[in-house]
Amino acid sequence: MRGFTLVELLVTLAIAAILAALVAPAWSTLLARQRLNADANAAVSALALARSDAIRLHRNVEVEFMPPAVNRAERRPEGCRDGETSLTDVTNEEKERYGYASWCYRLAWQGSNELIRAGQLKYLSKPSKNFSLVFEPLGTANIDDCPTITPDGCRLVFSPPEDISGVNDEKRLVNVTGSVRREAR
Repeated sequence: MRGFTLVELLVTLAIAAILAALVAPAWSTLLARQRLNADANAAVSALALARSDAIRLHRNVEVEFMPPAVNRAERRPEGCRDGETSLTDVTNEEKERYGYASWCYRLAWQGSNELIRAGQLKYLSKPSKNFSLVFEPLGTANIDDCPTITPDGCRLVFSPPEDISGVNDEKRLVNVTGSVRREAR
């Protein structure tokens, strides 16, 4: 007779269970690293779009980064409303207030409310407050508003959640020339 005995099947299942137990922690670290990289790449993509639109259309493009907020008076753009909470502020003449759990980036023509793109960034950790960059028609970037300015440029740091270990911060640097690069570890 051909086939497998019950003992052979049990041994195979035991080996598979041991391998699954060993792989699970590595898998969660891999997923956290992928989410962190996706967030950093979304920011780089938005910055590249802003720079290319500024060059192509000869207009200043502003990229504004808004941190998570609990008690915000104005509502965020459409692409940044995931996880939005709203409440009525009775102490302030019953005006609507909004809360957001993640960062938002917004691309618009400078001096205009005409939105080019908006999105959310869950893992942006530095700078810690609202800031903006302006890409000029020659592709250069005005980074004066960035609070984490270094001699090389404006540093954006993406950090993993605190409960995930083994994943390093992702750092991106926006130069005054308008280029964006990954910072060496």
